[in-house]
Amino acid sequence: MAAQPPEIKLVCLARAPQFGRVKTRLAREIGELRALDVYHALLHANGRLLNACATELTVEVTVSGVWEEHEFRKYYGESILRTEQPKGDLGEKMHTLISDGLSEGYRGVILIGSDCPLLEQRHIHTAASVLRHNDIVIGPSDDGGYYLLGMRAEHPALFADMEWGRDNVLSKTLERLQQLKLSHHLLSPLYDIDTLADWKRFSLTT
Repeated sequence: MAAQPPEIKLVCLARAPQFGRVKTRLAREIGELRALDVYHALLHANGRLLNACATELTVEVTVSGVWEEHEFRKYYGESILRTEQPKGDLGEKMHTLISDGLSEGYRGVILIGSDCPLLEQRHIHTAASVLRHNDIVIGPSDDGGYYLLGMRAEHPALFADMEWGRDNVLSKTLERLQQLKLSHHLLSPLYDIDTLADWKRFSLTT
């Protein structure tokens, strides 16, 4: 009996590891070279996570910046799909990625970034599971945004006129969910590595 195709698509937004173009907030504190080293470590962790998730979900990395194929595969191996990120601001990109995934026939699309090393396969598994019974699943981050967003249908209002990078992204998203009367589930809060304090905090846990 043939295996059933995955119902959920997992898409990771990743930036090419280019000197001076990654972890810019962190670079202001520790320098661009050390910030790039940190980002390399984050990509390796992200690659391990995505390959573990690829056993039960369709997994794609959508890339911004110049990233040679052989360099990309050092982090993500050969089985992970690669695409180029769509144009627009973060909200427009996320909306397009979700729309594309749903148009491909998936019943849900989950978006993550590449800089949350505490994100584990169990979080993704939970997100995929609860998305079958909720319109939206969100992984809230400590900075007032979110590290994960999953949707079963297109809801452009969640992305329009949002000031990305501000500490009110999550609260405004939850307000809009209430206005739209959409069911949602919140995962455990985690944090991205954006500052030296974040990196030190993470280093204490490893």
